Amino acid sequence: MARIALATLLAALLAACGAPAAMSEGLARLRCPPCPSGQVCVVDPRHPCQPGAACAAVCVTPVFCGGIAGFPCPAGQTCVDDPRDDCDPRSGGADCGGLCAPAH
Repeated sequence: MARIALATLLAALLAACGAPAAMSEGLARLRCPPCPSGQVCVVDPRHPCQPGAACAAVCVTPVFCGGIAGFPCPAGQTCVDDPRDDCDPRSGGADCGGLCAPAH
């Protein structure tokens, strides 16, 4: 119950700051560590995430990947969904851009 209240509060705070709803919902599903300035909290691909559960997260310096051109990540990194946008690769957004995160 407390997790739902915290997720709702986080979504409301982000929405009040002008963040899109998808970003609010995406971040609410992540167990985000405090990220340094200029970094973004994304799902940690090194840890499996169950649908509907809070996912392990990692802070990354934003490096764009994916998208319609399929931009690759540098060696040792993999492309994960960017929680800051409203594009969802699991819901018809095959051309969504992402961010590079550690693969190992």
